[in-house]
Amino acid sequence: MSGYQRRIDPPLAPVFAKDPESEDFLERLNLLLAPQAEAELIDGDPPHPILHVVGAPRSGTTLMYQVIASGLDVAYVNNLVAAFWLAPSHGMRLAAKLGVDRLHSNFASQFGRTTGITEPHEFGYFWNHHLGYPDLRERGPGHDA
Repeated sequence: MSGYQRRIDPPLAPVFAKDPESEDFLERLNLLLAPQAEAELIDGDPPHPILHVVGAPRSGTTLMYQVIASGLDVAYVNNLVAAFWLAPSHGMRLAAKLGVDRLHSNFASQFGRTTGITEPHEFGYFWNHHLGYPDLRERGPGHDA
């Protein structure tokens, strides 16, 4: 896939550390699925309104996301769908097929990370890819990386 950059994560505390083998597997899977997902994209206005929950870290955005996804009939990115950051439509279809596309939240998270498969996900890998920031940090002209 042209333009793909692997995400660069800073060193993480052991509780948040990622398994390199799982990360490699998911990256390969996404790179295989991405061309088909891109071919299925439809130009034009989305059929439903789009809602983005945006806020500063530790400002309650995860809780707001959980409340919205639990209380309203909305599509949202859960922890399963997030594994398909280059082919989100495939993740949404799989979640619907497995019956894990509706949230019954416990309203818990640890620094914005949720654990249940149906819990909301911030979709960082997707945003990193589409915004072009492998570490999700924008650098202005002349900024030392």
